[in-house]
Amino acid sequence: MEAIEKVRPINIKLADPLIFLLADPLIFFTLFLWPNYCFIITDDIVTCTLRGSIMKNTFFSMLLMVFVIPANAAVIGNLSSLDYSVAGDGLLTHDTSTGFNWLDLSVTAGNSIVDTEADSLIFSSFRWATESEISSLLDAVVFGNGARESVTASDILGGNMFHDLLSDNSASTLRRLTQGVSRLSPTLTGFYGLGVVITWSDLVRVSDPLANCCWRDVDGSDQVGSWLIQRNGTVPEPSAFILMSAGLTGLFCRYRRMAL
Repeated sequence: MEAIEKVRPINIKLADPLIFLLADPLIFFTLFLWPNYCFIITDDIVTCTLRGSIMKNTFFSMLLMVFVIPANAAVIGNLSSLDYSVAGDGLLTHDTSTGFNWLDLSVTAGNSIVDTEADSLIFSSFRWATESEISSLLDAVVFGNGARESVTASDILGGNMFHDLLSDNSASTLRRLTQGVSRLSPTLTGFYGLGVVITWSDLVRVSDPLANCCWRDVDGSDQVGSWLIQRNGTVPEPSAFILMSAGLTGLFCRYRRMAL
């Protein structure tokens, strides 16, 4: 029996088609050169027309899920929002690369280092992040050391996602600002450095704590929060690939029954 041929378009919405091409050119050109399929890029829509058997379409769907979707989501893919005290508050940011849960900077904005340590409700559940932990977190936006900046669309998108996750403390409508301080990010004696992410429409700038002196432990500002990590805050999460495999197995079985 001949395989049933089906034709159906799939539109994939991307933040920027260029990000998709740069993120995984191998899979893009493999599919582009595959005679049974074609890609048309118009503005920010990637359109794929599937022509082939159910088995081929199932295989192609697997490729889309494994390669295309992560290409759009991996801009700042280690970080995700979690709830802290109330369902839907989104006041924790979970970093899958370290297992850390970071407290939203809006919770401690305006506090000095001394103020945060005096808040037993917060400080009993959280600890200060070290300078290296803060620097590693900021690498999710622009990788590097010290002060660095980028004009690439993917990094600017990453900066905006970072602000969404950890709060935007800027008082300006022309830029977004996320910055915090930690007792464990000393620069000079009695002074501490700020970890900072600033994003404009065409630029994102990142500064590790050691690149920003000098903040005293009694200083406070509404635009500065405390870099805090939840004590014993690792959240066990099911593997995304296990869940995706289960879904694909169900999809394959469904198509198999349809083919029979």
